[in-house]
Amino acid sequence: MNALIGLDREADGTPILELFARLGFEDCRVTLAYAAEPRSGRHNPRFNSGDYIDQGGARSGAAVALTAEEDAHQMLDLARDVLYRQGIHSTHVILHGHPASALIEAADQLGASLVGAAATKFGPIRCAVFGSVCRALTIGAHQSVLIAKDMPTPDKPLTAVFATDHSTYCDKAIDALYQMNPMGIQKLVIMSAVAPKGYDELWASYGLPESEQATLTLNREKVTQRNAAIAERFRGLNMETSVAVIDKPVRDGINEVMADNNADLLILAAQGHGFVERMTIGSVSLHEAVAEPHSLLILRP
Repeated sequence: MNALIGLDREADGTPILELFARLGFEDCRVTLAYAAEPRSGRHNPRFNSGDYIDQGGARSGAAVALTAEEDAHQMLDLARDVLYRQGIHSTHVILHGHPASALIEAADQLGASLVGAAATKFGPIRCAVFGSVCRALTIGAHQSVLIAKDMPTPDKPLTAVFATDHSTYCDKAIDALYQMNPMGIQKLVIMSAVAPKGYDELWASYGLPESEQATLTLNREKVTQRNAAIAERFRGLNMETSVAVIDKPVRDGINEVMADNNADLLILAAQGHGFVERMTIGSVSLHEAVAEPHSLLILRP
């Protein structure tokens, strides 16, 4: 598996490096990418008050460019050290342009099957709590996406929750995760949301599109059996597994299972990419990427 991990000066890259290392993907080749966004016309806080980039400022522009290059190499050196201490060797590349667009393009060119980034957290008045790079990768990347929003808890078994609706696409995502063989996941919870029998009025009261509600076509017993079969399969990878079936809308169910298990990572399947993706993945994956505190692995098999 080829993985591309994006770094930029807006976010601390340590969480994505630590999470990626803890996951322990088998036979994975890693490229670290520093995305240097153009800052034309803006003040760079690393410089004195006279250091700006403008049309007539070739000298100050060169100084800014030189320092940006130094920043890139410094961050890449630190990132390589973090991975090396975990027994992971990596190569690197410096990208130019908007971080998300540059990462998506580089992932395609490198033939990556996974692209990762750390989330930048903004204040509550922002329309999205977590930054634009995470949103853009969730919508636009062709690859599976790993988003780290916090450091995995040290000295604690790495716990993940896989949310499935038992669609054909989710089944393919489960196959993909099995092939990735994330050896660092020690506990895996297979969860689904189902509609309580006779609760049609309750569901209508939520006003949610169908993609954000629950697995309405399967009864609890059937869902539990299917989740148990998946859990048994991953038990063969030496994971401790369990099953959760929740009588709530998907978002509420995910939050409950993540909290109950003190989970470090949420795993979802998201079909497609691009503009239509905003319609087809619903806003479940997008909401989890930009508005919830969970680190997230979005699988695109």
